[in-house]
Amino acid sequence: MTKICSDSFRQVMEVLHSNLIWSHIFYILTALTALYFGNYVIFTIAIILTIISIMHHKDTSVKLWARTDAITATLSMLLISGFSIYIIIKKKIPIYTDKGKKAILSLFIVIIIIAITTFILTKIPKEKQTDPITGGGNTPLVTTTKDKDEDEEERKKCRKDALEFNYSYYHTLWHIFGGLAGVFIVILIST
Repeated sequence: MTKICSDSFRQVMEVLHSNLIWSHIFYILTALTALYFGNYVIFTIAIILTIISIMHHKDTSVKLWARTDAITATLSMLLISGFSIYIIIKKKIPIYTDKGKKAILSLFIVIIIIAITTFILTKIPKEKQTDPITGGGNTPLVTTTKDKDEDEEERKKCRKDALEFNYSYYHTLWHIFGGLAGVFIVILIST
């Protein structure tokens, strides 16, 4: 990769990383929606998740934040899902007969499917270490082409850059759709 390309790629990655940080606004939107409806359980979970996730993404070199973020994200999803199911059952919310609730539930299901898909796409290239140059299997969103003069070290750097781009792109989408799913589930159980 030439110096100009390398500098351009770094600039793209800086913008993408900034977008990743700003995508936490959708977690904050979930928290504010929960606060508006007086749902302090989901509000608290969303605020804790937002703080820990921002700390992790601001400095990804700290392994403690990476582990804490992964654990918090998983627990948050389980707690919010479990709490929402509990509320739906306890309040006997008519999610199948009320047209408005049915529409919100449908939107929630579509958004959560998209969110889960983007989360999986974030992980695939890291788990399946296929060579984006020779092909086969899942490859990052951005790859390089095979060049006879390209040395092995440059190929490794390009692969690392492609994986970094892939992670940042799909993880940003994960935050956006995960946050929107949170907003819809809060509305569903609170109205």
